[in-house]
Amino acid sequence: MRKGADPGGMLGWLARSPEHMREAWQRSRSLALPEWHPQTTSAVLLGMGGSAIGGDLVAGIWSDRLR
Repeated sequence: MRKGADPGGMLGWLARSPEHMREAWQRSRSLALPEWHPQTTSAVLLGMGGSAIGGDLVAGIWSDRLR
């Protein structure tokens, strides 16, 4: 890659995506949810640009369970 073409180091972040996803999955398995969580009817995920991928992934993975 041409020097200066990736000043933010995004290529490295992209290469670590599988590692980040594994860590996120592991963290989600150990979450302690409040006892009122079954009554929850809505959730909001916010993101812009590449940050919106989290919402896209949740929508894709859980589409059979989310309205």
